[in-house]
Parts: sequence; structure tokens; C-alpha cells
Amino acid sequence: MQSAKPSEAKNKDTIIVALHGEEQTNTVLEWCATHLPQEGKKVIFAHVCEWNPAPEIAKEKNCIGLDIDALNLALRKQAIGTGTKFLHECAKKGRAMGIVPDEMKLLESTESLSPKRALLQYTQQILPILLVCGSRGLNPTGRITIGSVSDFLMHNVACTVMVVRTRKIYRAKKKKKISKLVSKENVESLVSA
Repeated sequence: MQSAKPSEAKNKDTIIVALHGEEQTNTVLEWCATHLPQEGKKVIFAHVCEWNPAPEIAKEKNCIGLDIDALNLALRKQAIGTGTKFLHECAKKGRAMGIVPDEMKLLESTESLSPKRALLQYTQQILPILLVCGSRGLNPTGRITIGSVSDFLMHNVACTVMVVRTRKIYRAKKKKKISKLVSKENVESLVSA
């Protein structure tokens, strides 16, 4: 039996909208409401909740009598609760703007799995036709030291990646004919391809 090529296996009806941070989220949702064709498409809002367990040394040298496993469980539960609340708030904002998610997906990031790798793994499972994400607009030093999630996704995800800049960066760039490049017709042709 012959296996499907990656391009043939793509889910042509799925668009993942990666959401993180208040300003980024608002800008991404506004862009999606204006530019994304939703008819016949499955839209998934994805968010990565981050939490880091107590270091292993804390288990070995627990001199203050804390139950480290219980602490880690509480940290994870809190991160999941905060992430779930954030996704529900995003869905509410999205609906008000006209972008309705068909599904919401909360991904987990830990010390062994960064947010960008969690998103990469998820896109490898879903095989969407488009991934939309925000950008904080890091300067060159920030990109080197922290590493840009959007840059990583653009270079590693197998589908088309649309990076939406935050308002102040987006508005400044928009004056330089960005709006012509990101017209609704261009996005529709990209998604329907």
C-alpha cells in the first residue's frame, strides 16, 4: 500500500489560529475576521499554556516539607485552568468579531517542550492548510536570545503560515502596501488552493 504524500494528506478544510497574549490575540482575531474565509472551513483556536515543574533537586533536598508532586500537580492544574479561561475569552471575542471557532485546543508546554514545539507537533497531527499566529515584533537581540515563535513556525510547519503583527507594528507596515499583499482575495485563493 502506498502512503499519501504530505501535500495529499493535508486537511484542506482546517485553519489553526494560534493565540497568545492580549494585544496579539486582538490583532490576530481582527485580521481573521476581516480576511479569513470561514465558509466550509474548520477553524481551531489553539493556545499553549506554559508551566514548569519544580526542579528535581527540590525533590531530593526537600528541607521545608513540601509535597513536590502535589505542588507540580497544582501548578499544572492552575496553568490548564488559566489557559482554558483564555481560550473561552478568545472564542467570545472572536464571535463578537465574526470569527467563530469550531474547536478550541489547549496545548501544554513544559521545560522539555517549548510552546513553539508544542504548536509544531499539533500542526503535524492536524495537517491544516493554514496556521495564523501573532508576532510581538521582537528586535534582533530578542530573536537571537529568546527565539521568535512565529519565525520558528514559518520555517518548520508544513503548511502556509500567516504571521499577523501587533497593532502598532501592523499599522506602520500597512502603510507600506501590506494591505495589498494580504487582500481577502489573496487569502481566499491561498486557502482554496
